Amino acid sequence: MKEIIYLDTQMVNSVLAQLDQGLLLKNAVDTASTQTNSEEGGGVTTTEGNGGINFGISGAVKVSKSDIDKFNIVYSTTNRELIETAMDDYSLDLLLEKLQEYFAESKDVKEGSYIKITDTTHFYDFKQLSKSLNKEYLKIFLDEVFEQYEQLNREIKAISKASKAKNQNRLQEIEEKLKKSPIKIMEDLQGVSEYMTTLLDNSVLIRIGETLSLCDAKNIRPTNALFGFMNLSKRKATIIGTVVAQEDGKNILEDIEKIDSANVIKYVSGNLMQLVLTSFGVARIGDYYVRPMAIYFE
Repeated sequence: MKEIIYLDTQMVNSVLAQLDQGLLLKNAVDTASTQTNSEEGGGVTTTEGNGGINFGISGAVKVSKSDIDKFNIVYSTTNRELIETAMDDYSLDLLLEKLQEYFAESKDVKEGSYIKITDTTHFYDFKQLSKSLNKEYLKIFLDEVFEQYEQLNREIKAISKASKAKNQNRLQEIEEKLKKSPIKIMEDLQGVSEYMTTLLDNSVLIRIGETLSLCDAKNIRPTNALFGFMNLSKRKATIIGTVVAQEDGKNILEDIEKIDSANVIKYVSGNLMQLVLTSFGVARIGDYYVRPMAIYFE
């Protein structure tokens, strides 16, 4: 049994269709039956006799009675049943079978390759991270840490109003403490998280081995809140997808003044994302950026 984390059915459908299999989305059954019975029954009774009337008229009397019974029975049954069966999970098994010969070996992986990799998993949900770093909520649990941080900031302001030259050593000492403060680190992380949320368009990054996948939120099965606990797990997940690019450690932003404006527009968004991911160690040289079709535990 598979525990599916991510499944892009549109992409799976596209690949299966190209392999002449397609993706069965519905199974429809339509039945109808009609039965009609018609019967007639009954009889005719005839009575004859002679009689006369005092006015000198005589004749014969004939009495005829017909009893006709008609039975018309119509039984009509129409039964329409439409069964829509979700075939998404089955399509994954079908895809695994049909793509088996197309998966690239690790030594042959290149841009555009189909890959299937099983390894340790890490989830990066920057939107959820930004929410969790809200200072107003954190103060409830880290009141003393916040008080120390704010006290150092107040001391810096006091020194700035007095004489910076006389208190230069103390000023450097305070600034060093502020840089290492958990609150400062959280502030920086929140800023980065908000920025990455914008760049990633609310998608979730999932790292499996040497792959990084940008996963559309609508195709993710677990709730976002669950990712924090899933990061504590040692289970290995499998990813199926296509390689988009490989991280080479180069970033055009370092020489942006030498690049023409057209290429700046072309590369800057991706390179800003690359810069953040490599700076925090989320992406490393040699990693593959992947467009995922499916991610699952077994």
